Amino acid sequence: MEVGLDDLLPPILDKIRPIQHRVTLVQADAPTKLLEALARDPHFDVRRVVAGHASINEEVCFRLCEDQHHKVRLTLRKNDHCHPVLRASLRMREQPGHESRVLAARLVDLSWQGRRAGFKPDKVETLFEEWLSLEAEDFHTITLAQVEKMTDVMAGHLGTGPMPRKPRKRTNSKSTRTKAAKKSTRTKAAKSTRTKAVKKSTRTKAAKKSTRTKAAKKSTRTKAAKKSTRTKAVKKSTRTRKSS
Repeated sequence: MEVGLDDLLPPILDKIRPIQHRVTLVQADAPTKLLEALARDPHFDVRRVVAGHASINEEVCFRLCEDQHHKVRLTLRKNDHCHPVLRASLRMREQPGHESRVLAARLVDLSWQGRRAGFKPDKVETLFEEWLSLEAEDFHTITLAQVEKMTDVMAGHLGTGPMPRKPRKRTNSKSTRTKAAKKSTRTKAAKSTRTKAVKKSTRTKAAKKSTRTKAAKKSTRTKAAKKSTRTKAVKKSTRTRKSS
């Protein structure tokens, strides 16, 4: 190193080593309390590792979803263990346009309301599916009207407003369409099987009828031949007597 610059190295290393140590703690099987503490770390590298941890909990998700550093939020959004509504909020926050940012903020509010109601993330996910027919991977497609609907639902659960009327199950949901398609396929298969059975039965009957007809014709020809033979024999016998 150049003269004078080597004096700057020790304080830099002293600053780096603790960060590396904290990152190592996170990468190991870190307990929840440690993750919550390190989610407040002043260095974004530590917070980013926390955001991608598999043992992340709600407390950490809510704290890091508002993180000022883009890389921390991006890592959190890619974490499959993150709160599903917060993940959708982070995805919408990255989209251009004022409406996307408004919807992102409203989704965070909905997540807080669900937490105040004592709902776990999977319960909130179930409510979205029941009331909006939206699955977790489609939360980022939510509209403002749907956000208003879920706000009313959360208010009803919190007791701060009336519970809206629950919508009827949509017949055009993905699950219903799949079941209907399977049922239609089975129905077509059953009809096809019956049609084949009917055709086979028809051919069998026709074959039997044809066989009986041929047998009857053959029997008729046999009787006619026998009758003709007897007639000839009688005529021959008659001529023989007259000749005698």
